[in-house]
Amino acid sequence: MSKNRKDENAKYRAVIKKYRKHFGLLQGDIAILLGIDESRYSGIESGRRTLDINTSDEIAGVYNLKYYKMGNPSQALPEIEYLPKATQDIVALRMKLGVKLKNTDRNLGFYLDSLINEKRLDEPITAKEIWEQLPDNIKKSCSPTEITNLFNKKPRNKIIERVDKRGKEYRFRLKVFAER
Repeated sequence: MSKNRKDENAKYRAVIKKYRKHFGLLQGDIAILLGIDESRYSGIESGRRTLDINTSDEIAGVYNLKYYKMGNPSQALPEIEYLPKATQDIVALRMKLGVKLKNTDRNLGFYLDSLINEKRLDEPITAKEIWEQLPDNIKKSCSPTEITNLFNKKPRNKIIERVDKRGKEYRFRLKVFAER
Protein backbone atom coordinates (compact mmCIF):
# COMPACT_ATOMS: atom_id res chain seq x y z
CA MET A 1 0.00 0.00 0.00
CA SER A 2 1.40 3.41 -0.92
CA LYS A 3 2.21 5.98 1.77
CA ASN A 4 -0.45 8.34 0.35
CA ARG A 5 -3.12 5.64 0.58
CA LYS A 6 -2.05 4.82 4.16
CA ASP A 7 -2.37 8.52 5.06
CA GLU A 8 -5.86 8.65 3.53
CA ASN A 9 -6.88 5.49 5.40
CA ALA A 10 -5.55 6.94 8.67
CA LYS A 11 -7.56 10.14 8.09
CA TYR A 12 -10.72 8.17 7.37
CA ARG A 13 -10.19 5.99 10.45
CA ALA A 14 -9.96 9.17 12.55
CA VAL A 15 -13.21 10.39 11.01
CA ILE A 16 -15.14 7.18 11.72
CA LYS A 17 -13.90 7.25 15.30
CA LYS A 18 -14.93 10.91 15.61
CA TYR A 19 -18.45 10.12 14.40
CA ARG A 20 -18.77 7.09 16.69
CA LYS A 21 -17.66 9.03 19.75
CA HIS A 22 -19.79 12.04 18.88
CA PHE A 23 -22.93 9.90 19.09
CA GLY A 24 -21.73 8.09 22.22
CA LEU A 25 -21.56 4.74 20.43
CA LEU A 26 -19.32 1.82 21.28
CA GLN A 27 -17.36 -0.16 18.72
CA GLY A 28 -19.72 -3.06 19.43
CA ASP A 29 -22.70 -0.86 18.56
CA ILE A 30 -21.25 -0.11 15.13
CA ALA A 31 -20.41 -3.78 14.65
CA ILE A 32 -24.05 -4.72 15.37
CA LEU A 33 -25.30 -2.12 12.90
CA LEU A 34 -22.90 -3.46 10.26
CA GLY A 35 -23.64 -7.11 11.04
CA ILE A 36 -19.99 -7.96 11.77
CA ASP A 37 -17.98 -9.08 14.80
CA GLU A 38 -16.85 -6.38 17.21
CA SER A 39 -13.22 -7.50 16.81
CA ARG A 40 -13.47 -6.96 13.05
CA TYR A 41 -14.82 -3.42 13.49
CA SER A 42 -12.21 -2.68 16.17
CA GLY A 43 -9.53 -3.83 13.74
CA ILE A 44 -10.91 -1.56 11.02
CA GLU A 45 -10.95 1.47 13.33
CA SER A 46 -7.47 0.76 14.71
CA GLY A 47 -5.85 -0.02 11.36
CA ARG A 48 -5.24 -3.74 11.94
CA ARG A 49 -7.80 -4.59 9.24
CA THR A 50 -8.22 -3.37 5.70
CA LEU A 51 -10.51 -0.42 5.06
CA ASP A 52 -11.78 -0.53 1.47
CA ILE A 53 -14.36 1.63 -0.28
CA ASN A 54 -17.21 -0.84 0.26
CA THR A 55 -16.51 -1.07 4.00
CA SER A 56 -16.11 2.72 4.18
CA ASP A 57 -19.48 3.14 2.52
CA GLU A 58 -21.13 0.63 4.88
CA ILE A 59 -19.74 2.50 7.90
CA ALA A 60 -20.87 5.84 6.47
CA GLY A 61 -24.32 4.31 5.97
CA VAL A 62 -24.61 3.92 9.76
CA TYR A 63 -24.85 7.75 9.76
CA ASN A 64 -26.98 7.94 6.58
CA LEU A 65 -24.04 9.22 4.53
CA LYS A 66 -21.92 8.07 1.60
CA TYR A 67 -18.22 7.43 2.28
CA TYR A 68 -17.09 10.46 0.25
CA LYS A 69 -19.38 12.78 2.25
CA MET A 70 -18.25 11.34 5.57
CA GLY A 71 -14.62 11.78 4.56
CA ASN A 72 -15.14 15.42 3.55
CA PRO A 73 -13.72 17.64 6.34
CA SER A 74 -16.40 20.28 5.72
CA GLN A 75 -19.25 17.75 6.14
CA ALA A 76 -21.29 18.63 9.21
CA LEU A 77 -22.16 15.82 11.57
CA PRO A 78 -25.76 14.77 10.98
CA GLU A 79 -28.44 15.50 13.54
CA ILE A 80 -29.83 12.45 15.34
CA GLU A 81 -33.16 12.69 13.52
CA TYR A 82 -31.38 12.21 10.17
CA LEU A 83 -29.67 8.98 11.23
CA PRO A 84 -31.15 5.66 10.13
CA LYS A 85 -33.75 4.29 12.59
CA ALA A 86 -31.50 1.48 13.83
CA THR A 87 -28.71 3.97 14.60
CA GLN A 88 -31.17 6.33 16.30
CA ASP A 89 -32.37 3.47 18.49
CA ILE A 90 -28.87 2.60 19.69
CA VAL A 91 -27.99 6.28 20.27
CA ALA A 92 -31.20 6.66 22.29
CA LEU A 93 -30.30 3.59 24.35
CA ARG A 94 -26.81 4.95 25.04
CA MET A 95 -28.29 8.30 26.08
CA LYS A 96 -30.79 6.53 28.35
CA LEU A 97 -27.88 4.67 29.96
CA GLY A 98 -26.15 7.99 30.62
CA VAL A 99 -23.73 8.23 27.71
CA LYS A 100 -23.62 11.86 26.63
CA LEU A 101 -23.06 13.05 23.10
CA LYS A 102 -19.59 14.46 22.69
CA ASN A 103 -18.94 17.98 21.44
CA THR A 104 -16.58 17.13 18.59
CA ASP A 105 -16.86 20.67 17.22
CA ARG A 106 -14.19 21.61 19.74
CA ASN A 107 -11.76 18.88 18.76
CA LEU A 108 -8.55 20.89 18.72
CA GLY A 109 -6.38 17.78 18.41
CA PHE A 110 -8.30 16.63 15.33
CA TYR A 111 -7.83 20.07 13.73
CA LEU A 112 -4.09 20.16 14.54
CA ASP A 113 -3.68 16.67 13.11
CA SER A 114 -5.30 17.82 9.87
CA LEU A 115 -2.77 20.69 9.68
CA ILE A 116 0.02 18.17 10.18
CA ASN A 117 -1.37 15.70 7.62
CA GLU A 118 -1.81 18.48 5.07
CA LYS A 119 1.84 19.52 5.66
CA ARG A 120 0.69 23.07 6.44
CA LEU A 121 3.37 23.50 9.11
CA ASP A 122 6.22 23.74 6.63
CA GLU A 123 7.33 27.16 7.91
CA PRO A 124 7.90 28.06 11.58
CA ILE A 125 4.70 29.33 13.17
CA THR A 126 3.64 30.23 16.71
CA ALA A 127 0.76 28.64 18.56
CA LYS A 128 -0.93 32.05 18.62
CA GLU A 129 -0.70 32.32 14.82
CA ILE A 130 -2.27 28.86 14.50
CA TRP A 131 -4.96 29.80 17.05
CA GLU A 132 -5.84 32.91 14.98
CA GLN A 133 -6.52 30.65 11.96
CA LEU A 134 -8.85 28.27 13.84
CA PRO A 135 -12.55 28.12 13.05
CA ASP A 136 -14.50 30.28 15.52
CA ASN A 137 -16.19 27.33 17.24
CA ILE A 138 -12.78 25.90 18.18
CA LYS A 139 -11.11 29.24 18.89
CA LYS A 140 -13.76 30.19 21.46
CA SER A 141 -13.03 27.16 23.60
CA CYS A 142 -9.23 26.94 23.58
CA SER A 143 -6.10 29.01 23.89
CA PRO A 144 -2.68 29.14 22.20
CA THR A 145 -1.29 27.50 25.34
CA GLU A 146 -3.37 24.37 24.62
CA ILE A 147 -1.86 24.23 21.12
CA THR A 148 1.65 24.47 22.58
CA ASN A 149 0.82 21.73 25.09
CA LEU A 150 -0.51 19.42 22.37
CA PHE A 151 2.59 19.98 20.21
CA ASN A 152 4.85 19.15 23.17
CA LYS A 153 3.10 15.82 23.92
CA LYS A 154 3.21 12.45 22.21
CA PRO A 155 2.53 11.65 19.45
CA ARG A 156 2.81 15.13 17.95
CA ASN A 157 6.21 15.86 19.53
CA LYS A 158 7.64 13.08 17.36
CA ILE A 159 6.84 14.99 14.18
CA ILE A 160 6.72 18.63 15.35
CA GLU A 161 9.70 20.53 16.67
CA ARG A 162 10.20 23.80 18.46
CA VAL A 163 12.39 25.87 16.20
CA ASP A 164 13.05 29.08 18.11
CA LYS A 165 11.26 31.85 19.93
CA ARG A 166 9.52 34.93 18.61
CA GLY A 167 9.31 37.18 21.63
CA LYS A 168 7.92 34.99 24.41
CA GLU A 169 6.38 32.42 22.05
CA TYR A 170 7.92 29.28 20.62
CA ARG A 171 7.66 28.65 16.91
CA PHE A 172 6.89 25.16 15.64
CA ARG A 173 7.24 23.30 12.35
CA LEU A 174 7.20 19.77 11.01
CA LYS A 175 10.54 18.01 11.55
CA VAL A 176 10.64 16.82 7.93
CA PHE A 177 10.98 20.45 6.81
CA ALA A 178 13.79 21.11 9.29
CA GLU A 179 15.86 18.36 7.65
CA ARG A 180 15.82 20.09 4.26
